Amino acid sequence: MKKDTHPEYGMTTVRCHCGHEFEAGSTKKNISIEICSQCHPFYTGKQKLVDSAGRIERFRRKYGDYLGKNKEEAKEVVQEVVQEVVQEEVKEAVQEEVKEEVQEEVKEVVQEEVKEAVQEEAQEVVQEKAQEVVQEEVKEAVQEEVKEVVQEEVKKKPKKKAKKEPKKEAKKELKKEAKKQPKKEAKKEPKKEVKKEPKKEESAE
Repeated sequence: MKKDTHPEYGMTTVRCHCGHEFEAGSTKKNISIEICSQCHPFYTGKQKLVDSAGRIERFRRKYGDYLGKNKEEAKEVVQEVVQEVVQEEVKEAVQEEVKEEVQEEVKEVVQEEVKEAVQEEAQEVVQEKAQEVVQEEVKEAVQEEVKEVVQEEVKKKPKKKAKKEPKKEAKKELKKEAKKQPKKEAKKEPKKEVKKEPKKEESAE
């Protein structure tokens, strides 16, 4: 064991309020007690009032010592004291009940406010989500419409080209024919002249 950690243990004198003294082992010196085996009712068989908080003395100072007076006066004093004690206890009980009721009401009010706040927040969240869903649906619908329009335009373009192509081909063919015609005429003209000349000579002869 460590040194100088425990108090010194030795014999000391113990004094009771009744005047009895005896020695006992303890770490304290000169111990005073209120009751002992010489004056305790269990050992003596006699009742003894032990006033540790001084209530009896305060009662006597306030109302006087009625033990030697008439019993009726003593009863009246005792009744008054009992009434005061009962009133104080009733007040304390009422105050506690009022506190409990107020606390319950406050809790209910707080719960209602919390519920309302939660409901409002939930409504706001639901509205925001609904708006987001509607916006997404609108975007999807617009995108689908745009796709359909684009597809229709894409389908129409090849038809236009197909219609224009025969016109272009016809124009090209006409141009080619126009170019070929002067050449044919140039080739045909000398033949005609050659054929006509001998006829003229024959007619002259």
